[in-house]
Amino acid sequence: MKKIFKVIAFSFGVSILGCQSIDVLDQENSASYSNYSDLTFTELDKMAKYEFDITSSTQRLTTDSIDSPVIGVDLPKNKTGITVLISSEINMGVFAPNIMFLNDEWQPVASVDFDEFEYQRPETYQGDALVYEFEINSIEHRDYSHMVIFTTDEDLNSFSRAIHPARLKAEMRDEVLDIDDIKVRHSEYGEITITLESISLDSEESKQRREENAKSEDYYFEQINKFVNEGNIEEALRVRDEAKFYGIEGADEAFSKALKNSSNQS
Repeated sequence: MKKIFKVIAFSFGVSILGCQSIDVLDQENSASYSNYSDLTFTELDKMAKYEFDITSSTQRLTTDSIDSPVIGVDLPKNKTGITVLISSEINMGVFAPNIMFLNDEWQPVASVDFDEFEYQRPETYQGDALVYEFEINSIEHRDYSHMVIFTTDEDLNSFSRAIHPARLKAEMRDEVLDIDDIKVRHSEYGEITITLESISLDSEESKQRREENAKSEDYYFEQINKFVNEGNIEEALRVRDEAKFYGIEGADEAFSKALKNSSNQS
């Protein structure tokens, strides 16, 4: 299992969040499960802001490594990619999130530990929170079908820090107030928000990322030939689709030619 690569720190602005619809969802069933496949998973079927309350009535996962109330969601499949922002709202306490990504067979494929989350100061229309943001698409992350959000015993025995309200008010008046941050206890319960935003292939950031990540035409065509010759058609198709995603022309033709050559050699 691997750790997912963190793409961007919290960069969603108020303007983005303000224009999205908000879905308040409920996963309360008070049951405890030992298998991921038994959990209730909510399908995130549109670009929106989804809010979940984690309470004593929330479904619970109990395994050798996890004993926690959990939120389960099905991730959308999107070739151009989406940005996912996970926020744990800070109130009297805060839920310390960890993330597990599962494939279609309910096997873990990647994870994000709580220490990857960062503190987000309060802004207009939103309170302070612990946040983590990443990008995902159905080609590079084809195994990322489900996402489970949970906490751990270790995190429950710790705390986070938040800016003192008095210092925040002073800073808003361009004043300096020498006062320490406050400690916020970690809790089994809290409020989780998941915000989805589509990635535009025409954006400068997306173009730059694709240019940096795109491999050469020769590399993709060699990989397609290699997997076809090995009889691994599924992997050859994956490489073909990835090449098309990165704008490599001739990927379909290379795949068809590899199949034809392989057939002639049989």
